[in-house]
Amino acid sequence: MMDPHANGSINGFLTRERFEALTTFTLDLEGLGTVRFRKIGRAEYEALWPLLPAAADEWPGIPAAPDPQSPTLEADLTARDEARKARRLAEATWLRAQSDDEQVHWRTRINDVAFRVIAACTKGPGFTVAEARQLGDAAEILFSAILTKSGLIEGTPAASPPAAVAVEAPAGAV
Repeated sequence: MMDPHANGSINGFLTRERFEALTTFTLDLEGLGTVRFRKIGRAEYEALWPLLPAAADEWPGIPAAPDPQSPTLEADLTARDEARKARRLAEATWLRAQSDDEQVHWRTRINDVAFRVIAACTKGPGFTVAEARQLGDAAEILFSAILTKSGLIEGTPAASPPAAVAVEAPAGAV
């Protein structure tokens, strides 16, 4: 007879354990031990970003990611990179026109996104935004790991200093 708990379900319903395995992961933080994080959805992630200034309406747009099977993939990727550069240049031009205080305020709001993601995604005893900020360079690695595990960016988390952060799958994860 087949186990009713096979594949993390009971009579076709998802179990709490399977749900946790699918939506959380652990990171081993040197000096802090193992910390559990949850994945973040695109809408929640995008909501953490500050609103763009009104001037952004005039900044160049960035085309959607091209189809990897497209016969013009290389040209499409080049055009996308050029559009990103043009947008960054427009943003930098806008930012330079702001007062020093406004520049610092804008950069702080952008940088705080990583800390807010870490604070929002920590499970159990979690980090506050201020505590996430105290992680220093490890915060960037955690931010990258959370976005990667959540499927929001491709690849592996940014390289880390030896033993600073090790990404581990939770028990029972597929």
